Amino acid sequence: MNDYDTLLTELEQQLNELTETNTKQSEQIQKLTTVNHSLTNQNKQLQRLIDRLTTQNAKLNNENNRLMSLLQTNKKS
Repeated sequence: MNDYDTLLTELEQQLNELTETNTKQSEQIQKLTTVNHSLTNQNKQLQRLIDRLTTQNAKLNNENNRLMSLLQTNKKS
């Protein structure tokens, strides 16, 4: 019975260690999931900002081209 008890004790210890590891990993997964959601939201906000800035840049480029064209026209006159 002694060998059996020793084996049982070792198995219980291994189970406890695995359970502890599993718990820690679950906590890490929860934290990483929270971070992932936060980064996803930040990415969406940044993408909206990029879209707005791209639109604004296109408008400014158009205005710049218009003004350059006027300048060239005035130089020719």
